[in-house]
Amino acid sequence: MSTKTAPKPAATADWDPALLERPRIAPNVEIHAPLETGAPWVLQRGHHQHFRLQPDMARLVRAMDGSLDHTGLAEVLGPPWTAHHVSTAVHKLAETKVLDDGKPAERRSPGSGSSRR
Repeated sequence: MSTKTAPKPAATADWDPALLERPRIAPNVEIHAPLETGAPWVLQRGHHQHFRLQPDMARLVRAMDGSLDHTGLAEVLGPPWTAHHVSTAVHKLAETKVLDDGKPAERRSPGSGSSRR
């Protein structure tokens, strides 16, 4: 039994490994800084889904532009991030459709408000 790599979670098993190794946020995802002191960071997916993020997770997501691998992201972010922590977060973010999966954007129905800022 090999202990070198953990099996891929089922939700990301069909992903191109290169997209997970150098993650990039999906085109329909935006990160919003806190509006006031003490307010949370907010991740917006599409037009109607909003999720609160802890500051460290917001820093990670903002750094995901496809140019850095997990080790590079951990180095840029510094503590508490390690390559292992980044890898775990990448797979969780991929499962929740926050990362670019390389597939064409789904067609939107008329009137779905598909305009971009």
